[in-house]
Amino acid sequence: MENISENSPDHPEFIAMVDHILAPRCDNFTPPERTPWGGTEIVESYKKHLGIKTEDIVGESWELSGHPSFPNTFLCDDLQVSLTELENLFSDKLYGEGITSMPFLVKLLNSRKNLSVQVHPKDGDFVDKPSKTEAWYILAAEEGAGIYLGLKEGVTKEEFEECMRSGEDVSVFLNFVEVHPGDVYFIPAGTLHAIGSGITLLEVQETSESTFRAYDWGRLQDDGTPRQLHYDETIVSTTWDGLRGDDLVSSLKKTPVAIDDIVEKLIDAEEFKVNRLTISSGHEYLGDTLAGIQGLTVVEGTVEVFASKTSEGFFTKGQSFLIPATIKTYSVKAAVSEAVVILTTA
Repeated sequence: MENISENSPDHPEFIAMVDHILAPRCDNFTPPERTPWGGTEIVESYKKHLGIKTEDIVGESWELSGHPSFPNTFLCDDLQVSLTELENLFSDKLYGEGITSMPFLVKLLNSRKNLSVQVHPKDGDFVDKPSKTEAWYILAAEEGAGIYLGLKEGVTKEEFEECMRSGEDVSVFLNFVEVHPGDVYFIPAGTLHAIGSGITLLEVQETSESTFRAYDWGRLQDDGTPRQLHYDETIVSTTWDGLRGDDLVSSLKKTPVAIDDIVEKLIDAEEFKVNRLTISSGHEYLGDTLAGIQGLTVVEGTVEVFASKTSEGFFTKGQSFLIPATIKTYSVKAAVSEAVVILTTA
């Protein structure tokens, strides 16, 4: 299958793509060696009815991504077009005036085992490592499953560092929080954290891969060696002052705020904004792209999406799509009964 490039003489025909809703391929999965903690829920619960089958574990599905590591791809006739290629051709029409790259990244994530204890850098921590703030919307959780979120009261940088460098379990210094479907957590850059086993969630984040591991539960790679840990970077990136313990957890767990009968505000941060749309039969969500490109992920039910009052198709649980900025207004209707959609904007 061919790819387009910025220098392709045929590229003007692709401008029509960003005049419509963009539906990426549904199998933008990371390889299992990258996510040894991954499970099977993404394929079995969110992708199987879409015709996606794999024998591999799938820890992450990059649902809405302009990151060069795993960009979304779209089919156009006999061409496979990536979001980064479209971005190079007409970023203003795609993202909005003055926005040159995808402003957010959305993943589905499923953990069969604990993820590493890690931290993401803040702005200015490293010249070559962009910041990475993220948020988690819990879709499913086994009984007793939880997350490790921020430092407990009284933990010092010195004792954490000594434990980390000796290879001991640093999770004892973090708050363990049991989670349930519908819970929302905001994880600012600089916050030590880990996703525990038995959880499926939707992760919204800055477009960045900057991750530093402090502890990986003694896990070994296929060749028998441990995955790389990042001791120095962890110490630099971690926020050591500020809230701790229950006060920190309370500040990071977000309560949905009803805007109207359909929209609930989940996250309203400088880095990104996340809303939950609960659309019942006979109702519709009216949206616009004043803030730039819109990203939507269907987590329950099926919706029909309209641009300029023209149907752009149906999207069901496990599918994500983008509303380019050039589409000024759009609407989303429940196709049968109630549907739940997560909306992400810059």
